[in-house]
Order: sequence, then C-alpha cells, then structure tokens
Amino acid sequence: MNERAKSRIAILLVTCMLLSGCTGDTDIEEPISEDIPGCMDENAENYNPDATVSDRSCVYAEPEPEGPDVNLDSKSEFCDDVNPHHCMLPFPAPAFLVQDETTMTGYRIDISGEAIPDSGSVESGAFHMLNRLDGYSPSTQIFTTFDVVPDISGLAGHNSIGNSLSDNHEGSID
Repeated sequence: MNERAKSRIAILLVTCMLLSGCTGDTDIEEPISEDIPGCMDENAENYNPDATVSDRSCVYAEPEPEGPDVNLDSKSEFCDDVNPHHCMLPFPAPAFLVQDETTMTGYRIDISGEAIPDSGSVESGAFHMLNRLDGYSPSTQIFTTFDVVPDISGLAGHNSIGNSLSDNHEGSID
C-alpha cells in the first residue's frame, strides 16, 4: 500500500471518528418550556399555584345540599317546636332548660304542665320530679318521631355497637 492510500485511510478514519459524535444524542435535554399548564383558579380544589397557562382542568366542590329549615325558636311558651308531631319532642332538648345560677351546671330543667300530655282523668301539673334537676342525665334516652318509618338497617344497634366504629358504618338515617 502506498503512502497516499495510507494517508487517505487515516484521514477517513479520523473524519469518521469526528462525525460519529454528530449522529444524534438522546441525552441532550430539550429546552424547558416557560409554560406550566394547570388550573389557575384559586377557588378550585385542584388549584396549581405554579401554573402559568390554564388547561381548563379546574375542579370545583359540589355545594352541600341544603337541609330542611329548622327553627329552634319556640312559638309557644311551653313547647319545643322542632318536631311538629308532639310538643315535647325531641326529648331531651335545650328548649326545656332555663338558666339557674344556683345549680352546678348553671341550668335547670323547666317542663311546664301544659307540655305534658294529660291522661284524660286529671290535668297535668308541673313536672316537679324533673324540674328540680340541673340538666339531663348523660344516659337519657333520646325520643323523637318521624313522618315515615326510617330505614335503620345500616345502623349499629345495642347488640352490634362495635359496628359503629367501622369505616363503612352509615351512621345516620335517611
């Protein structure tokens, strides 16, 4: 092989080595875009404070359904008007408490005779057995009535009270 051929091969090899770096590199990072898509509404649940371009992905909380209007102000001097079925329901209720500085709790039960159902043979008087107490017992049973019979199939009962601690316990009546 002559000198000229060796030179050409050497130049060709050097050129190939230099050009091999120009075939592409996957490690080169793309320039970082200035735009950050996201929800830009501060009132949305998925608000992104770093977003610079709105991508219309904002999610909003559903408003809580409004419950029935409950008026806790009694329209009479001796009834609790929360439950329209009976004067004294629900029981116990704060409607039957009055402030009393002489008691330990600062309250006293005050149920007038007009709130107590009469037996028909005699008119009811003041409920003096309860009126002397400074509040309801923590173990007082809660009484009330409903327009329709509630479905209590998902509620924990006295024989299954442990169910009230489970994550899927319904906990309320419909």
